[in-house]
Amino acid sequence: MHIGVFYALGQLVTLGSTQNVPAGFNAYRAAQVMVQKSGQSWEWGTAAQALLELYNPELSVYGDNPFPRGKIPHANPDSLALGYAKQFINTNSQVLVGNSAVGDPASLGVSALLLGQSDKVYLDASDRQTNYILNDAPKYSNGAISHRPDVAELWADNMAMSFPFLAYMAVQRNDVNLMRETVRQCGLHRDILKANNNLNWRHIVGPQSQDLGLWSSGNAWAAWGMTRVLHTLQKWPASSTVLQSQAGQLKGWIKEILDGAMRSGTDNGLLRNYLGDGSYFGEVSGSALLSAVAYRMAVNDPGMFGKSYVDWADTIRNSLKTKQGPDGIFAPAANPYDWHSHTPYTAGSPEGQAFVVLLYTAYRDCVSSYVCQAPPTSTISKPGIGPIDVISGLYAPITYRAMPTSTGTICDPVGSCDADGCKGAFSGVAKYPVCTAGTKKGCRCLVTKDTCGARQSCNANDCDGSFNGLGNVAYPKCTGNFLGCECLPEEDTCGPLQPCDQNGCAGSFNSLGNVDYPRCIANFKGCRCLPSANTCGPRQPCDQNGCTGSFNGLGNVKYAKCTGNFKGCECQSTVNTCGPRGSCTQNGCNGSFNGLGNVKFAKCTGNFQGCDCIAQPDTCGPPGDCSQNGCNGQFSLATGKAYCRGNFEGCECKANPQTCGDPVSCDLNHCDGKFLGSDVLATCTNFFKGCKCEATDATCGSQQSCDNNGCNGGYDDKGVARCQGNFKGCKCTSSKNTCGLPQRCDANGCNGSFDANSSVARCRGKFAGCVCHPVASTCGPKRDCRAGGCEGSYFDHAYRCTKNFFGCPCETDTLTNPRPPRQDPPENPGGTQVVVESGCILINNSPRCNANAGRVSAVYESSYHVNADQGPTSRTLILAKYDQAERYNRVGKPGCLLEAHWPRNYAKVIFRQDGCLYDEGGNIIEGQCCKDIAANTVETINPYRDPRPAASCERTPGLGFVYFELWTKDFVNDGGARLWQEIKGCGLLTGRGFGTNRDLKRDGSNQNIGEYRADYLMHFNLPAVFKFGCVGRAIHSAGGPEGFFC
Repeated sequence: MHIGVFYALGQLVTLGSTQNVPAGFNAYRAAQVMVQKSGQSWEWGTAAQALLELYNPELSVYGDNPFPRGKIPHANPDSLALGYAKQFINTNSQVLVGNSAVGDPASLGVSALLLGQSDKVYLDASDRQTNYILNDAPKYSNGAISHRPDVAELWADNMAMSFPFLAYMAVQRNDVNLMRETVRQCGLHRDILKANNNLNWRHIVGPQSQDLGLWSSGNAWAAWGMTRVLHTLQKWPASSTVLQSQAGQLKGWIKEILDGAMRSGTDNGLLRNYLGDGSYFGEVSGSALLSAVAYRMAVNDPGMFGKSYVDWADTIRNSLKTKQGPDGIFAPAANPYDWHSHTPYTAGSPEGQAFVVLLYTAYRDCVSSYVCQAPPTSTISKPGIGPIDVISGLYAPITYRAMPTSTGTICDPVGSCDADGCKGAFSGVAKYPVCTAGTKKGCRCLVTKDTCGARQSCNANDCDGSFNGLGNVAYPKCTGNFLGCECLPEEDTCGPLQPCDQNGCAGSFNSLGNVDYPRCIANFKGCRCLPSANTCGPRQPCDQNGCTGSFNGLGNVKYAKCTGNFKGCECQSTVNTCGPRGSCTQNGCNGSFNGLGNVKFAKCTGNFQGCDCIAQPDTCGPPGDCSQNGCNGQFSLATGKAYCRGNFEGCECKANPQTCGDPVSCDLNHCDGKFLGSDVLATCTNFFKGCKCEATDATCGSQQSCDNNGCNGGYDDKGVARCQGNFKGCKCTSSKNTCGLPQRCDANGCNGSFDANSSVARCRGKFAGCVCHPVASTCGPKRDCRAGGCEGSYFDHAYRCTKNFFGCPCETDTLTNPRPPRQDPPENPGGTQVVVESGCILINNSPRCNANAGRVSAVYESSYHVNADQGPTSRTLILAKYDQAERYNRVGKPGCLLEAHWPRNYAKVIFRQDGCLYDEGGNIIEGQCCKDIAANTVETINPYRDPRPAASCERTPGLGFVYFELWTKDFVNDGGARLWQEIKGCGLLTGRGFGTNRDLKRDGSNQNIGEYRADYLMHFNLPAVFKFGCVGRAIHSAGGPEGFFC
C-alpha cells in the first residue's frame, strides 16, 4: 500500500505550481502524517478529500466550475488524490470498503465517481454503494439512514460520509430528487441528534454505541458534511435554482452548529473535546474542522456569516500555530478511537491531521476570495514549492551508522517463552514477557499458556482485551499489556451482541439464574448473546422470573418476547402482556373459542397467541340461544341485534322471550314488526329480530273479518273491533259473532241509527256496524206508518213500523186503521222461566250462565224459574256485568242492577246481552234495562267462578326420583314456559313433557271429584328429596291458585 502512495506523491513534480498562503503551520507536513497514519475507511476517504482540496482545488465543489456543462469533470486518475484513493476502493463488492459502517466507505465515494469518469468499473461500484445506503441500510424510526449496518443508529460522523457522496451522485445521475432527498436526510438527522435547549448536536443516538455528549469532532463532521452538500447543490445548475429553499435550510443548520461552538468556550485557545464540558481539554481536531467550516461559509454567504465568524476562525488558526511538532503531528487531539478519553491523543490522529489540512485549504481559498485578510507576509507562488515540500517529507533521507559487533545477548529471532530454557514471564504489569533464564535471558519472547497464567479480566491492568482478528475463538486476547494472553471478556470486549447460534457461541441460560441475556459457553465464552429458540427452551409465562414479556416493537407476531430477564426469548402471553383487547380478525390474531369452553372472550390462535380478543362474526360462528351457556344475551340499540354480555361477549345470539322482554309497539326502534302467518303477536323483522311485538295499524295491514284466521274479534274498551286471538290488537271488520246479541242503540256509546230505508239499525259510534235495538233517539220523530216502507202495525202497545225502521213508533189514521185489542199470552200458572242469553249473571243471588259462557257452562244452568205471584205481576232481582276474567275469586262485583217485573201470565222472559228484559216476541218489557251501579257498591257471589279445581296432580315414587302428573286449567297458556322456570327451583328437573285435554281426576286436596276434561297436562321428574310445598308455590308463581298442594 505505501509503495502506491509514495509513487503517487512522487508524480507531483510534474503537476505544476500550487498557490500557497502562509497559515502559520506546515499543511504539507501535516498531510504527510495524515497519509502515514490513516488505516480505516473513513480516514482514507477524509485524507483523499483533503489531498483533493490541497492539490486539485479546481476539482472540489469549492472550485469555480466544479461541474462543467452540469456534469462531473474528467479528472486525471493518476493525480495525487485519486491515485491515493484508488488503492482502497473495492470494485466488485456491494460497498466501496468491506467490514465497515454504512457511511464510512462512502467517504471514498466522491473519489470513486471522479475515477469513474474514465473507468466505468468505479461508476458501477459507486452505484452499488448508493443503492446500499438508500435501500439496504437500516433506518431510524423517522426514516433517517443509520450509520451502523446492524442496528438503526444515528451518528453525527455520517453527515460527512454518506451525504456529500449522495449529493455528488445526484449530479452523476442528473437526479434532482436525489439531491432533495439528501437535504431531507440532513434534516432528519438534525431532528434526532440536535440537543434540546442547545444549538449543537449529540454524537450518537441509538441502541449500540449511544453517546449523548456534544463531541466537538462530531459537530465538526456534521457541519463540514452539510457544507459540502450545500456547495454541491449550489454549484450544480440543475439544483441551484429549484432547491433554493433547501439551500437556506442547510445554511441555517450549519450556522446553529457554528454559533453553539463559538459560545461554548475554549481551553488553551481550542474547543474542548466535549463542548461546554470543563472536564475536557482543548483539542485540535474539532477546532480545526469547525474553523474550516467558518471560512468556507464566510466565502459562501458573507451576509449570514460575517466578520465575527472569520475572526473566530482566525483565533483558532493562530492557536494551532503552536500545536504542530517538528514531526508534523498536531497535538493535543481527541482520541479518534476512544472519544470519551480525558487523555490527549499525541500519536497523530489521522482525522485530526486531515482537519488541519482542510483548515489550511479553506483559509487559502478565503484569502484568495478577498473575504479573509491576507497574512502579514507576502504571498509567494513558486513553481513546485508544494510538491517539493511533500516529496521532502515523504522521501526524507534515511540515515544510519554502522553498529559495533554485539557483545551482549543476541535476542533475534524472538522465540517461544517455553523454548530453550527461556522460562518467559511478565515482569509486573508489562506488554511483553521476557526470558528469565537461558541464553536469551532478558530478551522478549512469544507468550504461551504457561506464560500468561490464569486469565484475568480483559479490562484489568490495561490488558485491552479484544476478539478482533482472532476469528471464532473461546477467549479474547490482550492487545495492550500482557499482549497475546487470553482474558476474561467484559461487555466492551464482546462488542455488539451476536446470535447465540452463530460462530460457535453455543449460548445458554443454564446456571445463570434469572438474567437478561444468555452467555456463550464455547466460542466467545462469557459474552452475552442474542437468544434463539434453542437457547430459550420451552416458553414460560411472560410475567415470571423477571421476563417482563411484551409485544411492543415486534409487529404482528405469534408470541411476545421477554424485555427484562431472558431478553428476546419468546414467552406465553398474559393479561399484562397482551394489553387492550383487539379485534379477533385483525393483525393475524385469528381468534377462536374452540377448546376454551364457555368463556367470556375468544383467544388469538395466530399472532398474539393466547391473548383475549374481541369476537367478530367469523369468530363466533352461527348464533346460539341468548340464554344458553352463560351468554346472557342483550339487545344493542345501535344495531338492533342481540349480543352475548356474559360468555362469548360480543357474539350475536338468537333472541328468546327472556332476551326480548315484554312486547312493545312494532313501530318502535326499527322493529318493523310483521305477522309471520296466523300468530297471536307480530314478530320484529329488523331490529330485535324474532321478538314479539304489539301490532299497530302499519303492522296489521288491511282489515280482515273478525271471524277469519283465528282473529276471534271482540270490542275493546273504546268500542273498536279488534282481534283477540291471532293478530291480537289488529282492527277487524265486525261480524255477528263479534257483535253478539244486539244492545240498545243508545247504550255504551253505540249511537245507533238506521241504515237508509232499512229495517236494521246499527251502531255508528262504538261497536260500529253492529245491529242494535232502536230506541226513541234512534227512530227520531214519528213517521207515517204508510211511508218509506214502514208498513206500520199495532204491537207492543203502540203503532210501530214492521218493515223499514222496525219497531219505531209511527202515526196512522185510527179511524181507518183502528188499534187491535191487546192479546196477552195465556196465563201460566206454573210461573216464568228467566232465560240468560249471554254471559253469567245472578238471579235472586243464584248463578246462571248462557251456554257461551265458556268453562262454567257445564256447571250452571242457563235459566231461572220464578213462581207465579198471587198478584198480577211477577218479580225478581238481576245482577249483571261481572268481570269474566276473575275465574278464581269466590266473590265478584256487579256492574249493573235490574229489579225486573212482568205480567205473571208470561211463561218466559229473556235477559239479553244489552242488559234489557224482553218478552218472547222480542219486545222490551216496559223499557226495563239493567242500570249501572257504582264500583265497590256491592260484593256478591262471583257467577264466573269455576267451582272445579284449577289444578290437580298425582305423583308416583321412582328409584331416586318422583314422577309428577299435573293437570291444569287455563292459567298455563304459554306452553308451560313460565311454570317450567318456576319448578326448576325445586330441584333437578328431568323428563318434562306437555299436552292438552286430559281427564282431571283429583282436586288440590287430593279428593276424588269424578272425571271431566282439563285443559293441559304436564309431567316431569324431581329428585326423591325436594323442597316441601315447592310445586304448589311454583304453580301459584306461574299464575295458578294459591295454597295448592302436590
